[in-house]
Amino acid sequence: MRFVLISAALSALAAADPIAATAPAMPPLTLGEAIRLAEARNEDPAIALERLRAARAAQRQVTARLLPTLSANGRLARSDTDGTGGPVDRASGSIGIEMSLLDLETWMDRRAAQERVAAQGLRVEDARRSLAFEVADAYHARLAAGALVIAADRRVQVARQIVDRARARFAAGLDDRQSVTRAELDLATAEQSLTARRNDILTSGLTLAAIIGDAPDLAERPLAEPATAPIPAAALADLVQRARQRRPDLLALEREVASARASARGPRADWVPVVSAGASADSAFTDPPGENDQGWNAYLQARWTLYDGGARYARAEATDADLRINELTLAKAERRIATDIRSAQADLDTAESAVRQGEARLRLARQNAEEVRAKADAGLTTPIDAADALAELFQAEADLATRQFARARAALRVRELVGDWPEDRP
Repeated sequence: MRFVLISAALSALAAADPIAATAPAMPPLTLGEAIRLAEARNEDPAIALERLRAARAAQRQVTARLLPTLSANGRLARSDTDGTGGPVDRASGSIGIEMSLLDLETWMDRRAAQERVAAQGLRVEDARRSLAFEVADAYHARLAAGALVIAADRRVQVARQIVDRARARFAAGLDDRQSVTRAELDLATAEQSLTARRNDILTSGLTLAAIIGDAPDLAERPLAEPATAPIPAAALADLVQRARQRRPDLLALEREVASARASARGPRADWVPVVSAGASADSAFTDPPGENDQGWNAYLQARWTLYDGGARYARAEATDADLRINELTLAKAERRIATDIRSAQADLDTAESAVRQGEARLRLARQNAEEVRAKADAGLTTPIDAADALAELFQAEADLATRQFARARAALRVRELVGDWPEDRP
């Protein structure tokens, strides 16, 4: 079992978040807190919940067709029917109850509705999980942007020292004016890069806040170190089986296939008669008093549609097509599980090797910068050489931060594909 820690890619960067340094009074935002805030504020989970409510309401509508129906009606009429010219008032009323005893098509519709409710319940879970990964991706992007700000700020500080040294050497006649100009250009470049990186951290923070939902106050809030989230390097077949058992989007597709299959049986069930039973009580009174009627009746009836102009066959054809679409959609999703997981593992391996190469490059750039700085202090090199070494060091630091972010993203992708969450849930 091999483990890759998502937080290892950016944990050092989180500890040195520049926003945390400038706003110590603000408590750091953890990844778990960001996910919980997004679940409460983002519209996607709420939309999924409303769709679940609609599916449950549709299920209750179908179920109501199988329950007894109680009805009552009354009538008050005035007429001239006794031949004397006087009006006759007649009041009548009835109450009845009816219930289906055999209605296969409704039972199939009810089964389909039940499966749709189950599928939509899984869609709610999938919406929450997808949102959590979206938050995690933006969270790590903000951390990566913070690392670039730190590197750019260090570059500016050193570039200013190089400018001061170049000016001093020029004043002493040890260097020409071009060395000073080159150092000043490097300082301007470093300051421009710092401004751009600060804007990047602001925009990435705004992106995170927008995903969480109407939370601009979070754009400049410091971030805490992400929680440890291991990626098990199990056999591919085991990971595929794990994905089929845990991913709510795949489970929802299975439920949708079951719902479509039940719906496809409905038109065939229409060939079986619908049998129902009922009873009613009637009462009628006249004024002036005359013949008053009271009575009750009970009945058992069957309704059999022998021909409906082909509507039954059209419904069958439509539901068959819908079933086939759902089956193909599920087959396509299942077919891609192994490919997607293997591809994500390959991307993660590539990202890990890229980080190792970036770390080696950064060590070399630091060693070179230290050597150049030592030579500059001894007057054995020029500010131009120092500026080149500084630019190389900054590029190595920025490149490593970018690669670490890519590794964190790749690790998140593997967890998403196998059915996990961005961080282990209690």
